[in-house]
Amino acid sequence: MLPSACIPAETNCVHYIDDGYSVGSFDRPGWKRLMDDIEAGTVQTGIAKDASIKK
Repeated sequence: MLPSACIPAETNCVHYIDDGYSVGSFDRPGWKRLMDDIEAGTVQTGIAKDASIKK
């Protein structure tokens, strides 16, 4: 976890990282873990980065 990624009052920041996987597919371990956590109700707020590649 990167300390700078957390709001000072937050202590439970989690990063879901899929290094080495194509963003063109949802068949990625970090994405699946995020979806499982959302469905379980353990995610309160999500922040996403647009990783699309424009040519």
